Amino acid sequence: MNNIVVTENLWKHFGRTVALQDVSLEVPEGSLYLLIGPNGSGKSTLLKILTGVVKPSKGNVQVFGLNPWKQRTKLFQRTRAMFEDHPLPALATGQEFLTYMAKLQGLNNPKQAALKAAQLFDVNTFWDRPTRVYSSGMKRKLALAQAFLGNPDLLILDEPTVTLDQNARNQLKDLIQKGLENKKTFIIAAHVLAESEELATHTAFLADGKIHVQGRIQDLANQYGASRITIETKNHIQTAKTLMDAGYSNITITNQGLELAVPPGETEKVSKALQQNQTEAKITKTWIDLWTIYKQAIKKTP
Repeated sequence: MNNIVVTENLWKHFGRTVALQDVSLEVPEGSLYLLIGPNGSGKSTLLKILTGVVKPSKGNVQVFGLNPWKQRTKLFQRTRAMFEDHPLPALATGQEFLTYMAKLQGLNNPKQAALKAAQLFDVNTFWDRPTRVYSSGMKRKLALAQAFLGNPDLLILDEPTVTLDQNARNQLKDLIQKGLENKKTFIIAAHVLAESEELATHTAFLADGKIHVQGRIQDLANQYGASRITIETKNHIQTAKTLMDAGYSNITITNQGLELAVPPGETEKVSKALQQNQTEAKITKTWIDLWTIYKQAIKKTP
């Protein structure tokens, strides 16, 4: 699998402040690479380096084999980005802004391309108004519409779900899923886990400008034992007792039922244990708990 993005020993200083320290990562084609870390961990700085907005202090970075700082114009023929602090022209309407960006990117029939992007997030229902009167949620939808202009090969999204309503979050998730099916690549930064978590294929956890752990999510789940299942049941106590008798102890009772931490690939074994004891319960979800990976990774990193 080809790597779309490669960084090697990347550093960024802002005066005496060190924003990134020795960051090396690889983003494969067709992946969703999730950057997770608290505010101030260096996620936004890294994304701005990848898009040529910020010049690294030292280290190497390539995106599609290009140097983002020196070749950003060529890079943006295949790449789009949306930043958390995404600027919008206050006096322009949403339609004028998207049409201008479509022209700037050299897209055929800019007005049609702008409308197509706007419809992805229902931006066309309010895009005849100047952006200065937009709510924060409307501004975020317009910024996302710009990011999806022209069906790019790589989308870089910084905190994309902040201020979005649930309907827009679902629209974004559907677009990401369709993009992954068509071998598009996504790099998404977030300080909290959101809808994109279950679609992610790779991740890196940042803190204090450093990557503490990274890799394929399935590999990390195997390493840190962070596979979980959700069990729907009417009798929580009896089901929990059955699971404990079968040797499972890491059980949490939630509003949805029971959550059980298990080794990856052990879902079928749990299901058989429930059936053998004639316990009325069914497994409704199997998932990887990225938060558990993050906590354990930070703990084990000096």
